Amino acid sequence: MVYIILKILLEFTRPLLIIILLVGFSFFALNTHRIRFVKKLLGITLGFLLFSSIGIANRGLLSRLEGFAPLLKASDTPTADFIVVLGGTLTKEVAPRPYSAETGGDRLTEAAKLFHHHKAPFILVSGGVPYRGFHGDFRSEALDMKHYLEELKVPKENIIEESSSRNTKENVFYSDLILKSRNATRIILVTSAFHMKRSMKLFSRTGLTIIPYPTDIRINTTSVSSDFIPSVDALFNFSLAVKEHLGLLAFYFFK
Repeated sequence: MVYIILKILLEFTRPLLIIILLVGFSFFALNTHRIRFVKKLLGITLGFLLFSSIGIANRGLLSRLEGFAPLLKASDTPTADFIVVLGGTLTKEVAPRPYSAETGGDRLTEAAKLFHHHKAPFILVSGGVPYRGFHGDFRSEALDMKHYLEELKVPKENIIEESSSRNTKENVFYSDLILKSRNATRIILVTSAFHMKRSMKLFSRTGLTIIPYPTDIRINTTSVSSDFIPSVDALFNFSLAVKEHLGLLAFYFFK
């Protein structure tokens, strides 16, 4: 129940939903004939839309997260007992798609590179929340991740599934149980760069030695002309940054 409530509350932090609610409230306020108030509210809405959809305005929110850990090449990464990949980049196997595709980042692709460079003998894929797949079977993100890695020539016997978790905190909890049961002490943690700071802080409680391997860089350090033009990509990046900063606040307040 707590998980569902938190998921609902999190939806109300999405910039696009906030903008829609503000516009809707403005139309409602028009019925009260409070024109000056409506003008101010629409001005706030427009300002918020511009701020959240212009790359140069919200660059700092995401770049601070992405700069938490240095980028590594697979070939230069130290060795470990396990490669741990957190879910969040695969599409589901639902109609009309009979297979999963990595459209939300490159975590699994990079994990496969690490494996083929012999950086660890096993890959642990973490992601739960069951769903009914294309063929009517019940699946989990971890199962989809496993199958995707097999397509990248990682042997199935070298892939361990963790399919009980529903969020990052549970990713860490259930992954730690598996890792400790297999006497792992050192892992390479693979997740998107914007997600690495929160993931590392949660994993730091486990006592494991963590080698961060951030992927999926979204913010360039050099500005380009498109950074000054409103875009859907910038709005999406702003949403990611807000979600991550809220997650970090939750970490500090609910240790």
